Formats: sequence, structure tokens, C-alpha cells
Amino acid sequence: MLVVCHRPAGPAITGWVVSKKCFEDVWMSTLPRLRRKLVRPLRPTAYLLHPDPDEFGPIQVYQKVLHGFAFADVRDLLSATSSGIEPQVWARILGLPQSQLSPQRKQRLSWLTPQQSATALNYSCILELAIEVFGSQKSAEDWLIRPCTYFGRELPLDILTTAIGFQALEIYLKQIAYGLYL
Repeated sequence: MLVVCHRPAGPAITGWVVSKKCFEDVWMSTLPRLRRKLVRPLRPTAYLLHPDPDEFGPIQVYQKVLHGFAFADVRDLLSATSSGIEPQVWARILGLPQSQLSPQRKQRLSWLTPQQSATALNYSCILELAIEVFGSQKSAEDWLIRPCTYFGRELPLDILTTAIGFQALEIYLKQIAYGLYL
């Protein structure tokens, strides 16, 4: 938000200046309105490829995955999901059965491996696309953990752990978006 308060006089100075006092006055007057509005959550990929996932090219994304995502970023991504799906997603990302997941094991991690990072990125991309297709995060998460007849009664969450599975999910969601549901 840009607040324009006055234009300085004089031929040498061009442009508009925002004084700190004016900015604070406007900000404080809009603060009650901002509190009433719902805060729009981050896109799922923004947790991993912050600040803006659209600024990264394919090679930069590959390098980030190869380096590994910070555990805290993945934890923040999953904390934005409903609690019912979080343990299932952690199990897929870490490549462990749900019975072997423990808070102590997760706390020891600081960086994910490239394979774990790729799975986390696949999850965030598919979740983002599913939110677009189904209209809400809750519906998208429900779809991820419900057996899908198109994939032979497999869970979409299980399919996204491989590159080819990710591609299949992406194609399927785009078909639904375009009305080519099979």
C-alpha cells in the first residue's frame, strides 16, 4: 500500500514523498478494517519457495530441492493443513510408516534430503492445484486422502511421492478443471 501525502516543491526534486507521520496516520486508521478482514493464507508452494514461488525458474527450484528444504518450512506448510491429514503427509514426506513417526524424530531434523524435499514440493504443488480445482483447501485435502477410482482406488497422497505419480495427478486435476473428467 503506497500512501501519497504531498509533492515536494522545487525543480530538482521529482516524484512523491511519503512522510512517516502521514504513513502512520493512514496505517492506524486502516488497522481496525484490516483486523476485520480475513487474512488470506499463503499458497502452499510459498512456504517452501518463499517469498514468491513465481520468481523461481525450473533450475532454481531444482537447486533448492537438491539442497533440501528447511524442516521448519515444511512444518509451517503442514501446520496450515487440517490436523487429520498432517501425520499422513509427514509419513509420505519422510518415507516412514505412520507408526514410526514421533515428535522426537521430527525434532532432530533440520534439513530434508533431496528425495524428501521433492515429495514435499510435489505435495505443495498438487495441493495448490487441487485447491484451484475444488475451490477450498478442505475439499482439496479430503480429495488427497480419499481413494480415487481413476487411479485404481489408490490415495492421491500415495501417488504423489514419485515423479510419474505427480505428473499423473497434475494431468488428472487439469482434466477436471477443463471438464474432461473421465
